[in-house]
Amino acid sequence: MRKFLIYLVSIVGVTLLWFSPNIWGYFVFQGYCQKYGGLTVNGKVLPDQGWLADSKDSQGYRSPFFLGKVGFVRYENEKGEKFDVYGVPESGSYEPRYVFKPVDESKEVKYRLRYVNEKYPDEVRLGKTEINVLSAKTNELIIRYTVLVYGQFEQSRTLFNAPSATYCPTEPLNEKEESKLIFN
Repeated sequence: MRKFLIYLVSIVGVTLLWFSPNIWGYFVFQGYCQKYGGLTVNGKVLPDQGWLADSKDSQGYRSPFFLGKVGFVRYENEKGEKFDVYGVPESGSYEPRYVFKPVDESKEVKYRLRYVNEKYPDEVRLGKTEINVLSAKTNELIIRYTVLVYGQFEQSRTLFNAPSATYCPTEPLNEKEESKLIFN
């Protein structure tokens, strides 16, 4: 009986030691989740206003339209040409048709949408995705929605490379949910 208990304690001890980075990482993730995860609202975003593109590639002008209720996006391409881009809904299509018009200086640009994807440098398999709405004039944060992601296991070491991601809040938002949070 004594030999059995020694084997049992040894197996449990080695298992705990083997998985200790995963266990510790999960507790760290829970701490970050409580402190940083979810929605932060510092102001109100008005619908059907002008937005400023955050980058010079096509994703810069396309991203704000996924929120809905966007009047237009002011966009500057790689050549330095500036446009006001309008999204025209098309039946049967998820994405609108984009219409590029010359910049109308009489129309004000109020907001900028910025996505941030980062890994925490001192943590194992812990990262975040942020959706930030900023004031185009002052660059002040109006709304931030943060989703933290923790990979419980090293994916390359699991059977069939199975993913093991845990999210906080539990599931990332889809575009309609983002729109409701931002414009209401």
